[in-house]
Amino acid sequence: MDTSDRAKALLKQADDSEQVFVEGHDDAILELAEVDGDQRVVYDPKAIIFELVRRMA
Repeated sequence: MDTSDRAKALLKQADDSEQVFVEGHDDAILELAEVDGDQRVVYDPKAIIFELVRRMA
């Protein structure tokens, strides 16, 4: 399963609550986590920073 498929699968898994996604960083999504009854999208910060640096080069 490639990263975009993983992101799509996580979107399907999410319930109807609002999710905050960082546009253009689907490759950095690790999982959905539940915190105090709310679902949150968990990102890999190193992957986001790597992608931002790559885009600036």
